Amino acid sequence: MNRRLRALVGFAVAIGVVAALVSVSGWEMVFANVARADPTVLAGAVVAGAATLALRGLVVYRLLGPVDGSARGAPFAGAFLAGYFTRSVVPWGRAVGAPVTAYLLAGSSESRFEDNLAVVTAAEVLVFLASVTVAIVGLVLLSADAAWVGSAAGTVPIAGVPGSLLTGLVAATVAAVLVVVALFSIVRGGPVGTALFALADRVEAAVALLPRATIERGTVRARLTGFVGTLEGVATDRRILASAAAIALASWFVNVIPLSLALLALGVQVPLAVVLLAAPMAALGGIVPLPGGTGGIEVALAGLLVATTALTGDVATTAALLFRLSTYWVHVAIGGLGVLYVSTVGLGTVRAGDRD
Repeated sequence: MNRRLRALVGFAVAIGVVAALVSVSGWEMVFANVARADPTVLAGAVVAGAATLALRGLVVYRLLGPVDGSARGAPFAGAFLAGYFTRSVVPWGRAVGAPVTAYLLAGSSESRFEDNLAVVTAAEVLVFLASVTVAIVGLVLLSADAAWVGSAAGTVPIAGVPGSLLTGLVAATVAAVLVVVALFSIVRGGPVGTALFALADRVEAAVALLPRATIERGTVRARLTGFVGTLEGVATDRRILASAAAIALASWFVNVIPLSLALLALGVQVPLAVVLLAAPMAALGGIVPLPGGTGGIEVALAGLLVATTALTGDVATTAALLFRLSTYWVHVAIGGLGVLYVSTVGLGTVRAGDRD
Protein backbone atom coordinates (compact mmCIF):
# COMPACT_ATOMS: atom_id res chain seq x y z
CA MET A 1 0.00 0.00 0.00
CA ASN A 2 1.62 3.29 -1.09
CA ARG A 3 1.75 6.39 1.06
CA ARG A 4 -1.07 8.20 -0.72
CA LEU A 5 -3.40 5.24 -0.36
CA ARG A 6 -2.48 4.84 3.33
CA ALA A 7 -3.27 8.51 3.89
CA LEU A 8 -6.63 8.17 2.14
CA VAL A 9 -7.50 5.09 4.18
CA GLY A 10 -6.47 6.92 7.36
CA PHE A 11 -8.70 9.87 6.50
CA ALA A 12 -11.59 7.54 5.70
CA VAL A 13 -11.30 5.87 9.11
CA ALA A 14 -10.94 9.25 10.85
CA ILE A 15 -14.04 10.62 9.13
CA GLY A 16 -15.87 7.45 10.14
CA VAL A 17 -14.97 8.04 13.79
CA VAL A 18 -16.14 11.67 13.59
CA ALA A 19 -19.34 10.56 11.87
CA ALA A 20 -19.97 8.06 14.67
CA LEU A 21 -19.50 10.82 17.25
CA VAL A 22 -21.99 13.06 15.44
CA SER A 23 -24.43 10.17 15.08
CA VAL A 24 -24.34 9.47 18.82
CA SER A 25 -24.88 13.16 19.56
CA GLY A 26 -27.68 13.47 16.98
CA TRP A 27 -27.14 14.54 13.37
CA GLU A 28 -30.05 16.96 13.29
CA MET A 29 -29.11 18.68 16.54
CA VAL A 30 -25.44 19.03 15.57
CA PHE A 31 -26.34 20.43 12.13
CA ALA A 32 -28.81 22.83 13.75
CA ASN A 33 -26.07 24.01 16.13
CA VAL A 34 -23.67 24.57 13.25
CA ALA A 35 -26.33 26.52 11.33
CA ARG A 36 -26.93 28.90 14.23
CA ALA A 37 -23.24 29.47 15.01
CA ASP A 38 -22.17 33.11 14.68
CA PRO A 39 -19.92 33.31 11.58
CA THR A 40 -18.19 36.48 12.79
CA VAL A 41 -17.09 34.81 16.01
CA LEU A 42 -15.98 31.74 14.05
CA ALA A 43 -13.87 33.99 11.82
CA GLY A 44 -12.06 35.12 14.96
CA ALA A 45 -11.48 31.48 15.88
CA VAL A 46 -9.92 30.87 12.46
CA VAL A 47 -7.57 33.85 12.91
CA ALA A 48 -6.54 32.54 16.34
CA GLY A 49 -5.98 29.09 14.88
CA ALA A 50 -3.70 30.53 12.20
CA ALA A 51 -1.85 32.54 14.86
CA THR A 52 -1.21 29.32 16.79
CA LEU A 53 0.48 27.79 13.75
CA ALA A 54 2.57 30.93 13.27
CA LEU A 55 3.76 30.76 16.88
CA ARG A 56 4.66 27.07 16.51
CA GLY A 57 6.76 28.00 13.49
CA LEU A 58 8.35 30.83 15.46
CA VAL A 59 9.51 28.35 18.11
CA VAL A 60 11.47 26.42 15.47
CA TYR A 61 12.71 29.64 13.84
CA ARG A 62 14.05 30.91 17.16
CA LEU A 63 15.87 27.66 17.96
CA LEU A 64 17.39 27.57 14.48
CA GLY A 65 19.04 30.96 15.04
CA PRO A 66 22.46 29.62 16.14
CA VAL A 67 22.55 26.87 13.48
CA ASP A 68 24.94 27.77 10.66
CA GLY A 69 23.25 28.18 7.29
CA SER A 70 19.75 27.52 8.64
CA ALA A 71 16.68 28.33 6.55
CA ARG A 72 15.31 31.82 6.99
CA GLY A 73 12.54 33.88 5.41
CA ALA A 74 10.36 32.33 2.71
CA PRO A 75 12.41 29.09 2.42
CA PHE A 76 11.92 28.50 6.14
CA ALA A 77 8.20 29.25 6.01
CA GLY A 78 7.68 26.99 3.01
CA ALA A 79 9.66 24.09 4.49
CA PHE A 80 8.10 24.37 7.94
CA LEU A 81 4.55 24.56 6.59
CA ALA A 82 5.14 21.65 4.20
CA GLY A 83 6.50 19.61 7.10
CA TYR A 84 3.52 20.56 9.27
CA PHE A 85 1.20 19.54 6.44
CA THR A 86 2.84 16.12 6.28
CA ARG A 87 2.62 15.81 10.06
CA SER A 88 -1.09 16.59 9.86
CA VAL A 89 -2.23 14.33 7.03
CA VAL A 90 -0.38 11.04 7.47
CA PRO A 91 -1.08 8.36 10.10
CA TRP A 92 1.38 8.53 13.00
CA GLY A 93 2.11 12.06 11.80
CA ARG A 94 3.59 13.11 15.12
CA ALA A 95 6.23 10.40 14.78
CA VAL A 96 7.22 11.13 11.17
CA GLY A 97 6.64 14.89 11.26
CA ALA A 98 9.97 15.80 12.87
CA PRO A 99 12.28 13.97 10.40
CA VAL A 100 10.24 15.13 7.40
CA THR A 101 10.31 18.74 8.57
CA ALA A 102 14.05 18.48 9.29
CA TYR A 103 14.65 17.06 5.81
CA LEU A 104 12.70 19.91 4.18
CA LEU A 105 14.49 22.54 6.27
CA ALA A 106 17.88 21.04 5.39
CA GLY A 107 16.99 20.93 1.70
CA SER A 108 15.92 24.58 1.82
CA SER A 109 19.15 25.80 3.40
CA GLU A 110 22.86 25.18 3.88
CA SER A 111 22.35 23.52 7.26
CA ARG A 112 22.64 19.82 8.01
CA PHE A 113 19.81 17.37 8.47
CA GLU A 114 20.79 16.29 11.98
CA ASP A 115 21.01 19.91 13.16
CA ASN A 116 17.49 20.58 11.90
CA LEU A 117 16.23 17.33 13.41
CA ALA A 118 17.61 18.30 16.81
CA VAL A 119 15.97 21.72 16.61
CA VAL A 120 12.58 20.39 15.45
CA THR A 121 12.70 17.73 18.18
CA ALA A 122 13.50 20.36 20.82
CA ALA A 123 10.63 22.50 19.54
CA GLU A 124 8.22 19.55 19.76
CA VAL A 125 9.33 18.92 23.34
CA LEU A 126 8.86 22.58 24.31
CA VAL A 127 5.37 22.66 22.80
CA PHE A 128 4.45 19.42 24.61
CA LEU A 129 5.74 20.75 27.94
CA ALA A 130 3.78 23.97 27.33
CA SER A 131 0.59 21.97 26.77
CA VAL A 132 1.05 20.15 30.08
CA THR A 133 1.72 23.47 31.83
CA VAL A 134 -1.47 25.04 30.44
CA ALA A 135 -3.49 21.95 31.40
CA ILE A 136 -2.15 22.11 34.96
CA VAL A 137 -3.08 25.80 35.18
CA GLY A 138 -6.56 24.92 33.94
CA LEU A 139 -6.91 22.09 36.47
CA VAL A 140 -5.85 24.33 39.36
CA LEU A 141 -8.31 27.03 38.33
CA LEU A 142 -11.05 24.49 37.72
CA SER A 143 -10.56 22.91 41.11
CA ALA A 144 -10.69 26.33 42.75
CA ASP A 145 -13.91 27.19 40.91
CA ALA A 146 -15.58 23.78 41.08
CA ALA A 147 -18.50 25.21 43.03
CA TRP A 148 -19.01 28.08 40.59
CA VAL A 149 -22.53 28.48 39.25
CA GLY A 150 -23.13 30.69 36.23
CA SER A 151 -25.51 33.54 36.78
CA ALA A 152 -25.17 35.43 33.48
CA ALA A 153 -27.27 34.40 30.51
CA GLY A 154 -25.68 31.66 28.46
CA THR A 155 -23.08 30.63 31.01
CA VAL A 156 -22.61 27.00 31.96
CA PRO A 157 -21.82 25.80 35.49
CA ILE A 158 -18.70 23.76 36.14
CA ALA A 159 -19.07 20.12 37.07
CA GLY A 160 -16.65 18.23 39.27
CA VAL A 161 -13.26 17.15 37.94
CA PRO A 162 -13.55 13.47 36.88
CA GLY A 163 -10.99 11.09 38.31
CA SER A 164 -10.16 9.80 34.83
CA LEU A 165 -9.28 13.34 33.75
CA LEU A 166 -7.01 13.81 36.71
CA THR A 167 -5.38 10.46 35.96
CA GLY A 168 -4.78 11.50 32.36
CA LEU A 169 -3.18 14.77 33.43
CA VAL A 170 -0.97 12.98 35.94
CA ALA A 171 0.11 10.57 33.19
CA ALA A 172 0.87 13.49 30.85
CA THR A 173 2.86 15.21 33.59
CA VAL A 174 4.86 12.04 34.28
CA ALA A 175 5.53 11.71 30.54
CA ALA A 176 6.71 15.33 30.43
CA VAL A 177 9.09 14.73 33.32
CA LEU A 178 10.47 11.60 31.67
CA VAL A 179 11.03 13.49 28.42
CA VAL A 180 12.92 16.24 30.23
CA VAL A 181 15.02 13.70 32.16
CA ALA A 182 15.80 11.80 28.94
CA LEU A 183 16.89 14.95 27.09
CA PHE A 184 18.97 16.10 30.05
CA SER A 185 20.63 12.69 30.13
CA ILE A 186 21.39 12.87 26.41
CA VAL A 187 22.96 16.32 26.45
CA ARG A 188 24.89 15.60 29.65
CA GLY A 189 26.26 12.27 28.51
CA GLY A 190 24.07 10.33 30.93
CA PRO A 191 22.77 6.76 30.62
CA VAL A 192 20.14 7.61 27.97
CA GLY A 193 22.77 9.22 25.76
CA THR A 194 25.12 6.31 26.28
CA ALA A 195 22.34 3.86 25.38
CA LEU A 196 21.57 5.82 22.21
CA PHE A 197 25.15 5.66 20.99
CA ALA A 198 25.35 1.95 21.84
CA LEU A 199 22.15 1.36 19.88
CA ALA A 200 23.52 3.38 16.96
CA ASP A 201 26.64 1.20 16.87
CA ARG A 202 24.56 -1.99 16.89
CA VAL A 203 22.22 -0.75 14.16
CA GLU A 204 25.20 0.25 12.05
CA ALA A 205 26.83 -3.15 12.50
CA ALA A 206 23.59 -4.97 11.63
CA VAL A 207 23.02 -2.87 8.50
CA ALA A 208 26.60 -3.47 7.38
CA LEU A 209 25.87 -7.21 7.24
CA LEU A 210 23.01 -6.78 4.78
CA PRO A 211 23.64 -7.59 1.09
CA ARG A 212 24.71 -4.57 -0.96
CA ALA A 213 25.03 -2.44 2.15
CA THR A 214 26.78 0.84 1.33
CA ILE A 215 26.84 2.40 4.79
CA GLU A 216 30.29 3.41 5.99
CA ARG A 217 31.50 2.54 9.46
CA GLY A 218 30.81 5.38 11.89
CA THR A 219 28.18 7.10 9.73
CA VAL A 220 25.26 6.57 12.12
CA ARG A 221 27.35 7.58 15.11
CA ALA A 222 28.47 10.73 13.27
CA ARG A 223 24.84 11.67 12.54
CA LEU A 224 23.90 11.05 16.16
CA THR A 225 26.89 13.07 17.36
CA GLY A 226 25.72 16.02 15.27
CA PHE A 227 22.18 15.64 16.60
CA VAL A 228 23.33 15.56 20.23
CA GLY A 229 25.76 18.41 19.65
CA THR A 230 22.98 20.67 18.38
CA LEU A 231 20.75 19.66 21.30
CA GLU A 232 23.56 20.61 23.66
CA GLY A 233 23.90 23.96 21.93
CA VAL A 234 20.17 24.62 22.33
CA ALA A 235 20.18 23.52 25.98
CA THR A 236 23.17 25.66 26.95
CA ASP A 237 21.96 28.88 25.29
CA ARG A 238 19.56 29.90 28.02
CA ARG A 239 18.42 33.10 26.32
CA ILE A 240 17.32 31.35 23.15
CA LEU A 241 15.87 28.39 25.05
CA ALA A 242 13.90 30.66 27.38
CA SER A 243 12.49 32.74 24.53
CA ALA A 244 11.53 29.63 22.56
CA ALA A 245 9.85 28.16 25.66
CA ALA A 246 7.93 31.41 26.18
CA ILE A 247 6.74 31.35 22.57
CA ALA A 248 5.69 27.70 22.92
CA LEU A 249 3.70 28.56 26.04
CA ALA A 250 2.11 31.54 24.28
CA SER A 251 1.13 29.27 21.38
CA TRP A 252 -0.88 27.08 23.74
CA PHE A 253 -2.60 30.00 25.43
CA VAL A 254 -3.54 31.25 21.96
CA ASN A 255 -4.59 27.72 21.00
CA VAL A 256 -7.38 27.73 23.60
CA ILE A 257 -8.92 30.87 22.08
CA PRO A 258 -10.55 28.99 19.15
CA LEU A 259 -12.28 26.68 21.64
CA SER A 260 -13.59 29.63 23.65
CA LEU A 261 -14.81 31.31 20.45
CA ALA A 262 -16.34 28.09 19.12
CA LEU A 263 -18.42 27.85 22.29
CA LEU A 264 -19.21 31.56 22.20
CA ALA A 265 -20.36 31.24 18.58
CA LEU A 266 -22.93 28.74 19.87
CA GLY A 267 -24.08 31.20 22.52
CA VAL A 268 -22.31 29.38 25.34
CA GLN A 269 -19.81 30.78 27.81
CA VAL A 270 -17.63 28.57 29.97
CA PRO A 271 -15.00 29.65 32.49
CA LEU A 272 -11.45 30.08 31.23
CA ALA A 273 -10.37 27.15 33.43
CA VAL A 274 -12.41 24.71 31.33
CA VAL A 275 -10.83 25.62 27.99
CA LEU A 276 -7.34 25.81 29.50
CA LEU A 277 -7.75 22.24 30.67
CA ALA A 278 -9.83 20.76 27.83
CA ALA A 279 -7.85 21.96 24.79
CA PRO A 280 -4.43 20.52 25.74
CA MET A 281 -5.90 17.39 27.34
CA ALA A 282 -7.92 16.66 24.19
CA ALA A 283 -4.66 16.79 22.23
CA LEU A 284 -3.72 13.52 23.94
CA GLY A 285 -6.41 11.96 21.75
CA GLY A 286 -3.96 12.55 18.92
CA ILE A 287 -2.04 9.43 19.89
CA VAL A 288 -4.46 7.39 17.77
CA PRO A 289 -2.83 6.37 14.44
CA LEU A 290 -5.08 8.61 12.33
CA PRO A 291 -4.18 11.74 10.34
CA GLY A 292 -3.76 14.63 12.75
CA GLY A 293 -5.42 12.59 15.48
CA THR A 294 -8.71 13.25 13.68
CA GLY A 295 -11.51 11.41 15.40
CA GLY A 296 -9.63 10.78 18.61
CA ILE A 297 -9.25 14.48 19.45
CA GLU A 298 -12.87 15.31 18.62
CA VAL A 299 -14.16 12.46 20.78
CA ALA A 300 -11.80 13.38 23.64
CA LEU A 301 -12.69 17.08 23.52
CA ALA A 302 -16.45 16.50 23.39
CA GLY A 303 -16.15 14.09 26.30
CA LEU A 304 -14.06 16.55 28.33
CA LEU A 305 -16.56 19.35 27.80
CA VAL A 306 -19.45 17.16 28.90
CA ALA A 307 -17.48 15.88 31.90
CA THR A 308 -16.40 19.31 33.17
CA THR A 309 -19.51 21.39 32.40
CA ALA A 310 -23.25 21.04 32.10
CA LEU A 311 -23.10 21.11 28.30
CA THR A 312 -25.25 18.63 26.42
CA GLY A 313 -23.57 16.12 24.14
CA ASP A 314 -24.73 17.77 20.89
CA VAL A 315 -23.41 21.20 21.90
CA ALA A 316 -20.11 19.74 23.11
CA THR A 317 -19.70 17.78 19.87
CA THR A 318 -20.48 20.85 17.76
CA ALA A 319 -17.97 22.92 19.72
CA ALA A 320 -15.32 20.22 19.22
CA LEU A 321 -15.97 20.15 15.45
CA LEU A 322 -15.82 23.95 15.16
CA PHE A 323 -12.64 24.02 17.23
CA ARG A 324 -10.98 21.47 14.95
CA LEU A 325 -12.20 23.35 11.89
CA SER A 326 -10.51 26.54 13.10
CA THR A 327 -7.28 24.81 14.13
CA TYR A 328 -6.48 21.50 12.46
CA TRP A 329 -8.20 22.12 9.14
CA VAL A 330 -6.91 25.70 8.97
CA HIS A 331 -3.40 24.33 9.61
CA VAL A 332 -3.84 21.75 6.84
CA ALA A 333 -4.94 24.46 4.41
CA ILE A 334 -2.04 26.77 5.27
CA GLY A 335 0.38 23.85 5.26
CA GLY A 336 -0.81 23.02 1.76
CA LEU A 337 0.50 26.42 0.65
CA GLY A 338 3.90 25.37 2.01
CA VAL A 339 3.75 22.16 -0.03
CA LEU A 340 2.92 24.21 -3.11
CA TYR A 341 5.88 26.53 -2.42
CA VAL A 342 8.36 23.69 -1.92
CA SER A 343 7.04 21.89 -5.00
CA THR A 344 7.48 25.04 -7.08
CA VAL A 345 10.89 26.12 -5.76
CA GLY A 346 12.29 22.64 -5.18
CA LEU A 347 14.82 21.40 -2.66
CA GLY A 348 18.57 21.60 -2.76
CA THR A 349 21.06 19.01 -1.57
CA VAL A 350 20.30 17.70 1.91
CA ARG A 351 23.56 17.85 3.84
CA ALA A 352 24.44 15.53 6.71
CA GLY A 353 27.46 14.36 8.64
CA ASP A 354 30.77 16.05 7.81
CA ARG A 355 31.07 19.49 9.42
CA ASP A 356 34.34 20.55 7.81
